Amino acid sequence: MQLKTVIKKVEALSYMINNLDLQSGLGRKILLESYFMTDKEVIDRELNDVEKVRELLSVPRLNLFFDAVKRKLSQVKDVRNTVIRLSNNAVLEDIELFELKHLCILCYEIVRLIDEENIDLVQFPDILLVLDILDPEKLRLPNFFIYDAYSEELARLRKELKKERQLLGTISQNDVETYKTQEEKTDIIYQRSLNEEDKIRIRLSDQLSPHWKELLMALEMAARLDNLIAKAAQATQMALTKPSIHENITSYKGIFHPQLKTILESEQKRYQPIDVALEKNPCLITGANMAGKTVLLKCLQLSQYLFQFGFFVPAQKAEIMLVEDILTSMDDEQEELRGLSSFAAEILSIDRMIKTIRSGKNVLILIDELARTTNPVEGSAIVNGMLDFLGENKVQSIITTHYSGITAKSRKLRVKGFIETKVNEPLTKENIGDFIDYSLEENREAVAPMEALRVAKILNVDKAFMEKIDGYLKK
Repeated sequence: MQLKTVIKKVEALSYMINNLDLQSGLGRKILLESYFMTDKEVIDRELNDVEKVRELLSVPRLNLFFDAVKRKLSQVKDVRNTVIRLSNNAVLEDIELFELKHLCILCYEIVRLIDEENIDLVQFPDILLVLDILDPEKLRLPNFFIYDAYSEELARLRKELKKERQLLGTISQNDVETYKTQEEKTDIIYQRSLNEEDKIRIRLSDQLSPHWKELLMALEMAARLDNLIAKAAQATQMALTKPSIHENITSYKGIFHPQLKTILESEQKRYQPIDVALEKNPCLITGANMAGKTVLLKCLQLSQYLFQFGFFVPAQKAEIMLVEDILTSMDDEQEELRGLSSFAAEILSIDRMIKTIRSGKNVLILIDELARTTNPVEGSAIVNGMLDFLGENKVQSIITTHYSGITAKSRKLRVKGFIETKVNEPLTKENIGDFIDYSLEENREAVAPMEALRVAKILNVDKAFMEKIDGYLKK
């Protein structure tokens, strides 16, 4: 799966990508074309490179170096189509030759900047030979022209053309016969010069064609450098951490949701990071409404994607298992199944998960409030059945639920919920988050908290209506 596909369905990941300080459209395009990585060595290499750049960005004396590199990167254009035409032995137009020359100049200048600081970042191909083909006068100016230096014949024709045009300018147009004769002579020389220019374009294209791979690699390295600098800067700005790969455990200390954290902090509200650990077995999490269960699932989804697309993750510390896919069932992900009932859409999503697991694929499963739209008796049975299945297949997974009495074998956690020492203080819908402890604790009895009415009262739901509910509870 490609990043450009995933960000369409994972809002938090889209937020992270949109907040990258990428310098070029090429860098963004190649990033979005990147694939979900499942090879340990490839991921390690990418994360190590991001870490190396983050360390370099923290060195004050290198600020000017990175500013200069970013200025060069901002001028790099996506000319891959031109390079592909070149690989197919097409004759390039002047604008295409200019694009390639400009690319070579920019890469040449970036390499020179890197060499001056003796920094090992990315390996650009040697494009000096290509640059000399496009810049025979070695002026290194960001423009292109069919120079006289390309052909003695072209230089001679242009010199002769200039002379004949000057002569034409001295002839009165009233002398029709003489003027017409000189004009025809001038046009003949002009056409000869154009023909010579066409020959040069063909020759240049032939000379450049064997170097199309180097040009393509130069584009890829420029985009890679752009991506590494942007990833590293974001890691520092958002306090992200470099995750390590673990074979059997996924563990986060202080995992957080960057977008939500930014919003809450802008409103001077508290955001509480969470510690959580998963093994190759199911985990059941219970907790009251507004207790952060859904946010936790989205944090885990986001971090797994970031990790396997080569980013640092939002946590203080992280060890993560590799997976081949991330399968989720959340209330806001059912658009493709519009027209079905909520339960039908959910159960079909679960069925797809089961088929994928049976195929032997290594996946991370995240299910929010399984069977929430059916009655508690059947809903509890569905949750138990799914936990059994996930346990039998040793699948790294989390199911959140409101149901009590879930007996299937699984690790059972609950969100601590309301801080009892504060419950007598004034609560409002604006400050309710300050009275909730979002951390997880063991929940051996699998009892779901009964805090829905407390939340409803805090939100000032109609008192008479609440009294009716209280009456039924007392009965």
